[in-house]
Amino acid sequence: MRIVGGLAHVLEADRRYWVHAGFVGLALASSAIVFWAYWSYHSATWDLLRFVTALVQLGTVYFLATTLVPENAREVESWRDYYESVRVRYFSGLIVCGLMTALVVTLMVAMPVVHPARLTHAWLVIVGVIGVSTPNPRVHAGLAISGLRAFPIVAATVFLRAGSLAG
Repeated sequence: MRIVGGLAHVLEADRRYWVHAGFVGLALASSAIVFWAYWSYHSATWDLLRFVTALVQLGTVYFLATTLVPENAREVESWRDYYESVRVRYFSGLIVCGLMTALVVTLMVAMPVVHPARLTHAWLVIVGVIGVSTPNPRVHAGLAISGLRAFPIVAATVFLRAGSLAG
């Protein structure tokens, strides 16, 4: 909801930074995919480890949202400056999110190591490492573009196959 509440401010023409807006859009759409994918866990055997791991993974999704869109979004004067100030925190969170997502699907539905969804987990970690490693705006533009291009494929795979993350 943080992202939805901040969208009007993120997209204001005089303050907008398209790279940041691209990651905000990806975070919003990814949240829908994450929650839809949780349907795959409806028949999982739940125990404390699985429950806590699932909560931590969802917590990373929330962390990413609150990092990209602060509570006081209307007070952000420049989304470019804001993005640069939270870059390391955001991409570090993306690394954790990729690792936690891989762990959750392993624990919950015993996803095989060679499952196509593992490419998404690897992409999150790789993008996170690159994003943390360099402040270069061109690199960040490339990361945003790669996410925006890959997202429809990931979305179609998950949305068309809900409940089938186990293979």
